[in-house]
Amino acid sequence: MIYSFDTDDKAMADASLLVYSIYRSKSDRYNITTDLWNQVARFTHSAGTASKSVVEFIERFSKKMKADNIKKIADDKQSLAVIINNMNDKEVLNKLVNEHIFVILMVRTRIDAEKSTIPDKKFNDDMPFGAKQ
Repeated sequence: MIYSFDTDDKAMADASLLVYSIYRSKSDRYNITTDLWNQVARFTHSAGTASKSVVEFIERFSKKMKADNIKKIADDKQSLAVIINNMNDKEVLNKLVNEHIFVILMVRTRIDAEKSTIPDKKFNDDMPFGAKQ
């Protein structure tokens, strides 16, 4: 388990953390549709294909998701900047391009697990993981 994703593959966990962090940071301006996860998968693949580095992927994917900034992920022990700095660009981009459907599955699984820890309440994206409202 890496970054609360059910994997021992560091590059998969890194790729999932990027998508998760930006997804959680999406603007209220982002139009949520019934096609949401297909759209996120397409955005992940296209941003990954067009990028030469993880930082470039963040810029491209953030624009597509209308995320003006990235929210801090409260349950990770390191800062997101340090984690991103230590990512292997080639390996992570490979996951984002060639295994983007599995990356999305990892993100959805984590979000579902987080929602189940806050029963009968509206899930708040700004609330730290496991915190009480």
